[in-house]
Amino acid sequence: MIVKNSSLSVDTEKLRKKILDLAMRGKLVPQDSQDEPASVLLEKIKEEKAQLIKEKKIKKSKPLPEITEEEKPFEIPESWEWVRLGEILDVRDGTHDTPKYLDSGVPLITAKNLDNGSIDFNNVNYISFEDAKKINQRSKVDKDDIIFAMIGTIGNPVLVQEEYSMAIKNVALLKKIYYLNMKYILRCIQFSENRMYKKSNGGNQKFISLKKIREFTIPLPPLAEQKRIVAKVEECMQAIKTIEDSSKEYEKLENQLDKKVLDLAMRGKLVPKDSQDEPASVLLEKIKEEKAQLIKEKKIKKSKPLPEITEEEKPFEIPESWEWVRLGEILDVRDGTHDTPKYLDSGVPLITAKNLDNGSIDFNNVNYISFEDAKKINQRSKVDKDDIIFAMIGTIGNPVLVQEEYSMAIKNVALLKKIYYLNMKYILRCIQFSENRMYKKSNGGNQKFISLKKIREFTIPLPPLAEQKRIVAKVEECMQAIKTIEDSSKEYEKLENQLDKKVLDLAMRGKLVPKDSQDEPASVLLEKIKEEKAQLIKEKKIKKSKPLPEITEEEKPFEIPESWEWVRLGEVAKNELYSMADGPFGSNLKKDHYTLSQEVRIIQLSNIGEDGWRNENKKYTTFDHLKEISRSEVKSGDIVIAKMMPAGRAIIVPDIEKKYVLSSDAVKFIPDTRIFKPYMLHLINSPVFKKQVQSDLQGSTRPRTSITKLKNILCPLPPLAEQKRIVTKIEEIDIYLKN
Repeated sequence: MIVKNSSLSVDTEKLRKKILDLAMRGKLVPQDSQDEPASVLLEKIKEEKAQLIKEKKIKKSKPLPEITEEEKPFEIPESWEWVRLGEILDVRDGTHDTPKYLDSGVPLITAKNLDNGSIDFNNVNYISFEDAKKINQRSKVDKDDIIFAMIGTIGNPVLVQEEYSMAIKNVALLKKIYYLNMKYILRCIQFSENRMYKKSNGGNQKFISLKKIREFTIPLPPLAEQKRIVAKVEECMQAIKTIEDSSKEYEKLENQLDKKVLDLAMRGKLVPKDSQDEPASVLLEKIKEEKAQLIKEKKIKKSKPLPEITEEEKPFEIPESWEWVRLGEILDVRDGTHDTPKYLDSGVPLITAKNLDNGSIDFNNVNYISFEDAKKINQRSKVDKDDIIFAMIGTIGNPVLVQEEYSMAIKNVALLKKIYYLNMKYILRCIQFSENRMYKKSNGGNQKFISLKKIREFTIPLPPLAEQKRIVAKVEECMQAIKTIEDSSKEYEKLENQLDKKVLDLAMRGKLVPKDSQDEPASVLLEKIKEEKAQLIKEKKIKKSKPLPEITEEEKPFEIPESWEWVRLGEVAKNELYSMADGPFGSNLKKDHYTLSQEVRIIQLSNIGEDGWRNENKKYTTFDHLKEISRSEVKSGDIVIAKMMPAGRAIIVPDIEKKYVLSSDAVKFIPDTRIFKPYMLHLINSPVFKKQVQSDLQGSTRPRTSITKLKNILCPLPPLAEQKRIVTKIEEIDIYLKN
């Protein structure tokens, strides 16, 4: 959820994930050298487990394999340990059979009953006590156990807070063996859902086996730190909830404010009454007299008498000096043509509902008709200055007060013309306020329509003329105040975006974090990359590519610290085949190659968001077809850069699919292992990089960059240690800004 108000613009889901990410990396709370290290805790758990096996309280499971470096997705503090779930927990699961369902009995909990951290007993199937007893012989759920879905939606964990009479099906069960903070384990599972999903099997119905759950790796902090992490995460999550609740209230208030102002205005509660005002009943009599005179002079047509207004037609009470009136009593109510004249390339604009845009007439997208056809329509429906027009078909309402004389004709549009002294700005506000009530009186299915008869009979509250003017002035004052609030919100968002860019700009110029003379300079790092590349070419493990041009002094956009180096992006790609590649062209990946099964996710431009991965517009190709376009295969953790719309934005590919492949509009970039990948992502998304990309695009209709141009982009490269400090500082500032 992205929440916004006059001082806030926060992607709260992203913030939740970031907090969990920092927590699981040991970066959310400080380490304490007095904490008993996790290695000691792990030994105690192993001893307790051996004792429980000996006492036959739990079953002995197969030995778990050693954890390899590849299974450790990120670095953790020295006092922590990477562990498998089966090492520290008694990992079980519910039945995978389907017992006979009954009208009542013991609830059988499945994945569908795990709802946002709690068990939903409203939509359960019941089984007999005998079947529940059989299941619970090996899968009884106790207080402080964790259960989560193994099938379909992998994860969605629940920490069981009390003893329930229930059984489980297709649900994993984690039971504590020794001292562990199970709230910490819960957060681990929440954080690891995507990684766990990746390890699942199956097509449309994903499934993760008990063996894979037992072998699943998580970071284990010291017990004391687990408690501190849980407390801090809960504090942060509560703060985020407060942000969301405040934002919802703000949005609700902002949306209701316009309506509330009009509601007060139409009830006579927005401005004070003045006993000196001529009452509306007198104004109404004058209008009737003027209307009779105009009919007598044949300037307007006589319409059928309007029925008396009943009490049921008065939706609310109004002041004594006001009157309920029908639109046909106080206005000359007409409409445009309902026929379709012949359209021309030029001529007189024919205005329809689509041309009424937020209080004004949009002449950019009109159809033109001949002067003769316009003249025929305007014999009965000529629109003059100070008339009001609004849509009768489709979107009922959307009124416009015509501010000047236009050469035009109208179709399927109502026309309200003033007979006598009336404040037409007040009538405009009346129509705006009454749109919902008017819509309810319309007919039709998908294409709603309100007839001229119903418009003439439509009731509105009429204040004295002097009060109409005061109401209009106060409404406009209030609307301007609301607009100021909205503009302030937009300005804040603009400022926030500029601040993000400024932070990245300072980071890329070496001005965000202090230098450390002990850092190995970037020149040494760069030499190591070049030496390795030369060796791999010599061993014929990679092909020799055309050298990138030397960087000239004129190309360097600004000065960088002495310990840094200017490099081209292609120079710091990993020394392996296709570490920098673009997507397949044309017929190599077309719709014929798509599949409905979730095999190989195609990364499209719509997935490359300005603020990270967007999990939308899901399209897949087959595993077999991937073999034919393997150079464009992408793995989770790779960087992907958009070639267009706009070119240069980049994301890290998430760990949520089995395999990925690029579309033709994207480029993958795998940085050398000696370069900190998060730094490269920030670099590519920085103004320094994007400015270079945008200055050298090709094509006018759809400007784009190319892989060749991207390889040649200049990048400021700090020492590795400083790269890490820069990323840490950016993340700290990001969290600070969002809070």
